[in-house]
Amino acid sequence: MEFLDYSLENLKKIAPIVAKSKLLCNDVSIGSFLLWNKGFDLAFAVVDETLIVRQNVSGEPSYSYPVGKNEEGALLALAEYAKEKDIPLMIYGAEKEQVGTIGRVLSRPILFGYERKWSDYLYRIEDVRAFAGKKYAGQRNHIHKFEKTYPDHLFRKIEKEDLPAVAGFLGEYAKEHEDGGIEEKSELLQTKELLDALFDFPFESGVLFVEGKIAAITIGEIVGEMLIIHTEKALRRYEGVYPTIFHLFVNSVRNENLRYVNREDDSDDLGLRTSKMQYHPCFLVDKYLVKVDSPVSRLKEIPVLKGEKVVLRPFREEDKPAYLALSTDEENNKFWGYDYREDESITGKVDENTFYDQQAFDYSVGNSVNFAVTLDGRMIGESIVYRFTMGGKAEIGCRIAKERHGHGYGEEAFALTKRFAEETLGVLPVARCYRENTPSAKMIEASGMRKTGEDESFFYYSAKD
Repeated sequence: MEFLDYSLENLKKIAPIVAKSKLLCNDVSIGSFLLWNKGFDLAFAVVDETLIVRQNVSGEPSYSYPVGKNEEGALLALAEYAKEKDIPLMIYGAEKEQVGTIGRVLSRPILFGYERKWSDYLYRIEDVRAFAGKKYAGQRNHIHKFEKTYPDHLFRKIEKEDLPAVAGFLGEYAKEHEDGGIEEKSELLQTKELLDALFDFPFESGVLFVEGKIAAITIGEIVGEMLIIHTEKALRRYEGVYPTIFHLFVNSVRNENLRYVNREDDSDDLGLRTSKMQYHPCFLVDKYLVKVDSPVSRLKEIPVLKGEKVVLRPFREEDKPAYLALSTDEENNKFWGYDYREDESITGKVDENTFYDQQAFDYSVGNSVNFAVTLDGRMIGESIVYRFTMGGKAEIGCRIAKERHGHGYGEEAFALTKRFAEETLGVLPVARCYRENTPSAKMIEASGMRKTGEDESFFYYSAKD
């Protein structure tokens, strides 16, 4: 199996397979690849006319559920690839029925789960084209008010000559949303890339003019039986503009095979969630992460590990403030290789639940086992076992709050975590640290691990020579 790096040319190669996809989620679509390729290490492999997409999810390479002629054969090929490369195998965006298929075809233990904020909203095409009945009275009222207020409005497809004006419109939109979160700002930047490729692929589009100026734009894509709306942006000063452009757009796209409109997820944004629910979805597509052959599946619960100085235990509600402080300490986390401001999985406001909920989810799907490192009952750090490979390896790490550095707490916590990985999970521990991080190197070596290699950024270690 060979993965091709993300490029427009490679997108064009896989576009015919994508267009026939039977998936009901938006993740495997040309528009999503264009919008979300930065920082995700996107790549594509085709096995027996079946597409597998690779991208980083939760910090490690993950793979889409196969799309195309031979889904089960592609799953088997993917498992063999992961085993040969000795890398983790996690499948993202699997729908509920496909989760069972993964377990059945691969005949291996799986753990799986989904987060509500990533569920896609699907609507019956006939419902949103007509907006008929009492439940759509609000949408009809907004549209009628827009039409009365702006009788000279004009809707049509985006044309090449519109692109400079669309760029100016996006600048206005950005000023209106300066307080937006990471997700919204990133999407706005990537929308430009989507527009740059608008005429390279068979996208559907729409632009709404009021008095000759752009009030709203939208771009969509037909995949299988769905019209996916990838972006829909409007200026706030035009009351009723959102339901108006949506209604005009879905009625402008005529395809006899269409059954659904997919308005994608809400990213845990309460305003978006309210808006999407007001359009009355026929159902939500829950997108599962599926971890294959994780040793976490053998754990009934996270144990308590006792040392002479510290105790490692599962995270508790009372740890939330300390965990937030640890996870957002920019200086301390430089050597952890993490910056929460660049974490695309974080949506909405960062608060005491953000990191606590994430570690709980990661454990539930078999991605990691996270321990709170405690001193006299109070959390002072975190240790972790993660990146479980198909060949039986796992990476371990430890970070201690900087005010607790220099007392040997990290060394003991790391050694306890290493022993847990070996004796309880039955994996071979490996580790890495930045070349300039001398304290971390000493911590790892004190556990008995030996250096096995290095590159420009890291020293690499293993519990076995």
